[in-house]
Amino acid sequence: MNMSWRKISFAAAILVGAWFLFGNVAPASAAGLSCYWTASSSQNMSDPTNWYDSALADGSPCSNVVGAGLQLRSDYLSPEATSTNAIWDTGLTTTLSVAIDVTYNGVVSIGEANATTSYFYQAGGTVSTTGSGVFRVGGSFIINGNAKWAGLTGMNVVLYGDDATLTISTTSVDFYNLVIDGSYTSNGTNFVIVNNDITVNSGKSLILSAINNELIVDGNFYNSGTVTQSNASYTIMRSGQGVTLGGSGVTTLYNLTLTSSTVTLAGNIDIDSNISIDENSTLDLAAYDLDLACNLDNSGTVTQTSGTVSMTDESANYTLGGTGDTTFYNLTTTGVTTTLAGNLTVTNVLTVDTDTEFDAATYTLVLSGSGTPLVNNGIFSSSASNVQYTSTGAVTSTAETYYDLVFGTGTYFFSDSATSSNSFINSGTTTIWADKYLYAPVTFDNNGTITENGAIKHPATSVKLTNSAGTEVSTFTSADSVYVTVEDHDGNLSNTVADTISGSLITASPYSDSEAITLTETGVDTGIFRSSALPLVVTAGALSNNGQLNVSGDHSLSLAFVDSKESADTDTDTANYSVSAYSGGGGGSSSGSSYVAPVAETTTETVTETTTETVAETTTETVTETTTETVAETTTETPITPVVTTNVTAQFNNYLGVGSQGEEVKQLQQLLKDLGYYTYSSITGYFGNITKAAVVKFQQAQGFSSFPGHIGPLTRIALNKLTKPVTEEVVVEETPAVAVVTPTGYQFKNYLYIGSRGEAVTQLQQLLKDLGYFTYPTITGYFGNVTKAAVVKFQQDKNLSPYPGWLGPLTRAALNELVQ
Repeated sequence: MNMSWRKISFAAAILVGAWFLFGNVAPASAAGLSCYWTASSSQNMSDPTNWYDSALADGSPCSNVVGAGLQLRSDYLSPEATSTNAIWDTGLTTTLSVAIDVTYNGVVSIGEANATTSYFYQAGGTVSTTGSGVFRVGGSFIINGNAKWAGLTGMNVVLYGDDATLTISTTSVDFYNLVIDGSYTSNGTNFVIVNNDITVNSGKSLILSAINNELIVDGNFYNSGTVTQSNASYTIMRSGQGVTLGGSGVTTLYNLTLTSSTVTLAGNIDIDSNISIDENSTLDLAAYDLDLACNLDNSGTVTQTSGTVSMTDESANYTLGGTGDTTFYNLTTTGVTTTLAGNLTVTNVLTVDTDTEFDAATYTLVLSGSGTPLVNNGIFSSSASNVQYTSTGAVTSTAETYYDLVFGTGTYFFSDSATSSNSFINSGTTTIWADKYLYAPVTFDNNGTITENGAIKHPATSVKLTNSAGTEVSTFTSADSVYVTVEDHDGNLSNTVADTISGSLITASPYSDSEAITLTETGVDTGIFRSSALPLVVTAGALSNNGQLNVSGDHSLSLAFVDSKESADTDTDTANYSVSAYSGGGGGSSSGSSYVAPVAETTTETVTETTTETVAETTTETVTETTTETVAETTTETPITPVVTTNVTAQFNNYLGVGSQGEEVKQLQQLLKDLGYYTYSSITGYFGNITKAAVVKFQQAQGFSSFPGHIGPLTRIALNKLTKPVTEEVVVEETPAVAVVTPTGYQFKNYLYIGSRGEAVTQLQQLLKDLGYFTYPTITGYFGNVTKAAVVKFQQDKNLSPYPGWLGPLTRAALNELVQ
């Protein structure tokens, strides 16, 4: 047997290479040779003594391993020396099948002597690697034609050539583990399947550049070097559970597809064409960056605990999301337009770059970061989406236009004006900065607290003249009281207390009596506001802002509503009233009575008899007795008590203004004359402009901050101190005695408060004394602090909230019921 050897060139070499099947594997055909690796120490695959020809009974070496070319004619090569490394010094070409048996755990090295020029070229047959060893190639790795590589289990394939190729031109190649320990470019057109892990070592590279070349990985894809994929090639993570992708190296993929996989990033990744995640897959970005120059189609789950997802191609339009759950930590968009294709959560900051549009389309965008979770330097389009701010910390919202806007339970600030074109729902503590507004024209629902340093622009739902139950009334009678009911949800600023709003004005014809109304919410968080009762009082003329409507005969009422925070929010309503006509005669201004016709006051001056006055004694009531007083005669100074000699002893108890007349007006004119303010020649008993001018002078001398020219509570107190000094009572707190009330028939008809005096006060004190509330030793006839304290106790027992301590309509009704 010729035992000499010569080196085989790449053109002539047809090695059915190497190696090692399970134990005793029969030849593929009777005529063929079966060569078994028998080396125990020498590792040279070209040494015939390392091969046993199973067709020869005497165990002779394989005779045809030499000759014109290196040829192994059998279909199978199987090792008997299961741990001896097998080395082929140069390139190796094979056309027949090669089997690396599961029992082999050595290292097969191709091109060990010259890694830069060597190769492994399989032009036919099947290489099956079921062993636990290593198959090393120091140059290009080429599988061509009808050849197959089936590395289903065990064997590690290590490619360590420089500037080498990984060419797969057959149907597919299966590796178990693939290690890139050199520089490889894949330019084949078919599948590379890695049944376990693929690893690219530090400083090494893998370039996947062939059209429609697919790299399918069932395990981990570790990269500490450089991975670059381009030209419509795909990386598919398939069926891997709990596997990782990436590493400390640079990973750029063209298309990435996850199928029934749970993949966690181990480093930053760039995707250039498309990323697709099926419904059974999860991509955990962990704390790494994902740069997308492409769409992201997610039907599964995407999560991120830190890092940034960036849309990097400034000239592209993107779609982002899908039917799955997509959560990013940071998202930065730089493309022409990024459009949501599904719901998205950003847990820190969404940044819309300059010259970029972000369109939330019809999906839900959750921004759960604190601070400023939406930084918009471009265009933010809400379309028909639902944008939710859910942080429990402090959040600043910038000037955006939303469709549906939802605030969670945190603290929120509108630092600029914003619009929520369909709905705004607030469950947090929200502040609108001064000179800013929230425009919510359709739905406004506040379940938290709002501070309006700026304004909420939301139109009132309804503005009506109603009864006490809020039912609109078309015609009121003398037995009715008029209420204003407004449904205006932007007035509901708190979900813990009932709010109030102003801006309603009722005008009653024929006198143009105007009443400015404050409305109180009918309950916590209702958004429905109602005034107190406004009785219809027949008079000879108007007395505005006195808590009643001065009317006569059959005429009309007009309601005008203007939101005090939004002047464009206006509405109106009208109703009729039918009462008895004013018939003249003396008396006051209660229902059924009328003013006496004015007596002209002779004067050489031109007197204009019209006046616009704010009456201090107004009352607004809801169900309980609520008082809202606008007192024109306020002062921050101690009133001046002039030195005066007067015979006036009367006490002033009633409101007096232009048009008033009678004995009380005469007493007022006499006192003002004694004080030097009233200079008219005679005491007329009629309150005209000359009397008003005298009152103004008195109010100015007293140091009041305003000088309305009529007699309200503060002016009465100042005047009464000049006519009869009053000793203030000392409040004595006692437990009310058991009520023993003697019916007197006396009826309380007027407002009584601190400073009032006379028979009505005497009757009030006696009744409150009988009830055990008034504990002062004597009945004084003067309404002081002791009397006020007694009234408060009575109101508390009768649940006449908020217990103002003076007599309004409800308190009078409760007292009158006791003395009938």
